[in-house]
Amino acid sequence: MQFDETDLISNQSARQVPPQRPVQSVAEILQKNLKKRCVTQEDLRHLMKESERIAFWVSKTSFLEQQLNGNTEELERMRGRVNYGRAMESGATDHTGWNKKRIKQAPIDTDS
Repeated sequence: MQFDETDLISNQSARQVPPQRPVQSVAEILQKNLKKRCVTQEDLRHLMKESERIAFWVSKTSFLEQQLNGNTEELERMRGRVNYGRAMESGATDHTGWNKKRIKQAPIDTDS
């Protein structure tokens, strides 16, 4: 700690003050800030590789999500067909109002 000399001159009791920092030039301050904020070339390569990996996995997950949605839609369509077929077997009418079980084909005459 240092003593404040102005207090000694004015006949007041001396008090301790923290030491003053050395004055830095603008160039020194700029150099320190540049060193703190600059990214080395190796770090930049590492960041680029990581961003490429992230971009790959984001595109991969969106592709798989689209495939999954397509498969889900196809499965729902297939379930609809299966349910429609089961309804016909149980004697329900189709969209025309006819019951296909009740319609019988005429026997084919093979003798002629």
